[in-house]
Amino acid sequence: MKPHGMVIQGVDMPYVVFENVENRQYRGLFLYEHDPLFREKDPVSKALSKEYQWEPVNVDGEDRFLWKQCVFDPTLAVRYAARCKEIGKPVRVLFLESDYPDEDWQGEIPEKRLLGYEVFLLPWGVMVYHDLLFSPLLREYREKLNENFLFATLEEAQSFMSFYKEQLIAGAVGDDDVPEDVFVAAVYEVDEKSFDTWSKTV
Repeated sequence: MKPHGMVIQGVDMPYVVFENVENRQYRGLFLYEHDPLFREKDPVSKALSKEYQWEPVNVDGEDRFLWKQCVFDPTLAVRYAARCKEIGKPVRVLFLESDYPDEDWQGEIPEKRLLGYEVFLLPWGVMVYHDLLFSPLLREYREKLNENFLFATLEEAQSFMSFYKEQLIAGAVGDDDVPEDVFVAAVYEVDEKSFDTWSKTV
């Protein structure tokens, strides 16, 4: 596991309505929409949203844009959060560590609190959560989830990931869209005070 990146979510923009399961409330990657500025129309917010979501790359001499899962540049995270504050948009900040090989956080890490470990697909989506919630095949793993509906340990998450991959291949979970791959992330929450303190060092 290595520092992966930061996710900024709009707390007034629920991703989907997550159920309270046996006094456990999901608080993972998909609780709220990522990139809360994407619906804003002003030029500053639109530019920051584009910078949050897309990274210019050159492939075989051709300029293209690579879709990013989260923010890897601390200065962008600070500018993005500051813009949300300017326009009165409340945010939630997560920090991820993961086994995803291709993207890395590029600076100091803010003080953070571990919520748990989450198995996620690429492209990102809520399918794993729904499968954990409804699939009888995954009941054993569902019962191990913590109060945030996440795995309490990396070992439990990795065990589930291996089993889930097998079931994906067999067509027993997931949907018709075959994911590129499956990974584990340590999901941390960065509270407002910790973010403000850290942002002064960037």
